[in-house]
Amino acid sequence: MKKYIKEYFSTFSKEMQEAIFSISKIITYPKDKIVFYEGDNACNLFLLAEGEICVYKTNENGSTQVLRYFKPLCLIAELANVDEMQYPATGKCEKESKVIIIDYKKYITLFKNKEEILLAQKVLMDSISKKLYYHVNLNSFRPTRKLSILEQVVSLILEDISILNEKKHWKVAQDLGISAESLSRTLTKLKEQKLISMDEYNTLRILNKQKLKSYLIK
Repeated sequence: MKKYIKEYFSTFSKEMQEAIFSISKIITYPKDKIVFYEGDNACNLFLLAEGEICVYKTNENGSTQVLRYFKPLCLIAELANVDEMQYPATGKCEKESKVIIIDYKKYITLFKNKEEILLAQKVLMDSISKKLYYHVNLNSFRPTRKLSILEQVVSLILEDISILNEKKHWKVAQDLGISAESLSRTLTKLKEQKLISMDEYNTLRILNKQKLKSYLIK
């Protein structure tokens, strides 16, 4: 656990890193294990050390909406702690994952001098700002209305095409709430239009980003 804390909190002094270590624990979660539930009160910082976590919301009709997949090394759901609110979404392990759990209340009272306090706050604000930057760039071309199947697939490609390269396509389709056949047909259509390509290893690549964005700007 120490190596992950040392890497993520690399701007901290050795003493500060040791202090964080003293209020943390690392848990290995199996695939499909829930790390935190939507609606639970936020009380911990989650530092993803290994594996992958899917953060999603559950709609009123019981369907789920994937918000984002997180990979190491990153904090997850820190804004809920800073704002003292409930977790706005659920975090589930997509594969066996190691997560460092940091007691947030102890974290914010751990450091005494001004420089240490500002540094501890900066780590959280930097993490939050990176997520905001990601969503601002994403939403700059995503329409606010309900997306068609084509628009859902194009949005996913523009957000993170690696999801389609790393996951089974039936699982991606399930996360999007569409059939595997619809996903396959849409990818074939985009390949025929030379907007994406697939090599001999079945790795998808973007060929024309601007044309893909045009499907979402209406």
